[in-house]
Amino acid sequence: MRRHICFSLTVILLVVLVGCNAEKQPRHIGFAVMGSKEVYDYDSSFLNGVQMAVEECNAVYGDEGFVVDCEFFDDGYNFEQGLIISDTIANDPQYTAVLGSHSFSILDATVSLFEENNKILIAVNSMMDKSIVGKGYQNIFRNTAGEADFAKSLAVYAEKHGLKRMAVMYSETEFEMNVVKNFSREAQSLGIPVLSYVTEVGLERSFQQTADTWTALGIDGVFICRDAINDAFTLAKYVRSASDSIRILGDFSFDASDKLTEYEQYIQGIVIPVLVPVTQSEKLANFERRYIDKYNEKPTWWAAHGYDTVRLVVDCAVELGTADPSKIARRIHELSEYNATTGGITFRDDGAFVSDALAYSEIIGNRLVFKHLDNYEEGDVTAHE
Repeated sequence: MRRHICFSLTVILLVVLVGCNAEKQPRHIGFAVMGSKEVYDYDSSFLNGVQMAVEECNAVYGDEGFVVDCEFFDDGYNFEQGLIISDTIANDPQYTAVLGSHSFSILDATVSLFEENNKILIAVNSMMDKSIVGKGYQNIFRNTAGEADFAKSLAVYAEKHGLKRMAVMYSETEFEMNVVKNFSREAQSLGIPVLSYVTEVGLERSFQQTADTWTALGIDGVFICRDAINDAFTLAKYVRSASDSIRILGDFSFDASDKLTEYEQYIQGIVIPVLVPVTQSEKLANFERRYIDKYNEKPTWWAAHGYDTVRLVVDCAVELGTADPSKIARRIHELSEYNATTGGITFRDDGAFVSDALAYSEIIGNRLVFKHLDNYEEGDVTAHE
């Protein structure tokens, strides 16, 4: 009898010790950031924001047993390299969530891979709508506006500003073609036909023939939608050199600080859709102060975007007391709104970002000034500098 009692006490003690050790076992949340090193060398704000979030989460949640880290993978916009990197991350248990990539084609080809391997994927630089809409993914999110959002934003802007006939200058890449297709449909529904489509950049002197055609057609607005930053600014220069009266709408290729200064005389008043609406608040101001203290420079809006993306995942994990990606993703879906540094973040059932108001940025001087379409005349806040 005594032997059985001793055995039972030993079993209980082992269970208690295992339970205590399990509680002390750190819950690891690993982030894999995919993208182009060249892009992040140009503007390191996003990666800096990610790093700030990792450090602050470890400081705040370390006592609760959570360990957060991140690793950057340079896919260089190379499709094959992106596939190899994605396969490596998807099959490595140390990664909970994937942020990226800059390449729409890499995201489109690998989104199902991350879903099947129970990784949270958050597309932080936008993503083709067809990559997620209607697919029933549970772990996939896009916390920026998408193709249809951009198109609607600019078409409504064109209608509110009295534009009657539009031209489009675009690159024949899938994302840009999808945006243009959506824009043409949205503009047409508002009574604004797109009468000219231009795909070649060419030389400035050859553009004059296009400008003459636009004059004959009565074109009063042009939408420049290019995947290459240099092409976007070059075409803006062509248009402004040929005509001061044509209003220019653009895509986020115009969000390039050095080019804003270089081409300042040609780009005033250009309007571009906003990837992430940013609301000025004390929370955002506090983040910017911490960023400046750490990096000794003022952040672009990308910093808060990167910070919010990491905090969204980690805050949900801590709330649930787990590092399980599927449980974290389920909680993100359940949120009516996440109170982020940039403002409220909400996702649709398919993981797409929900924006309460259409928004855009206007080039004024050598900076981008954020505005909402519902009060576009006020020029309320500055979000990009």
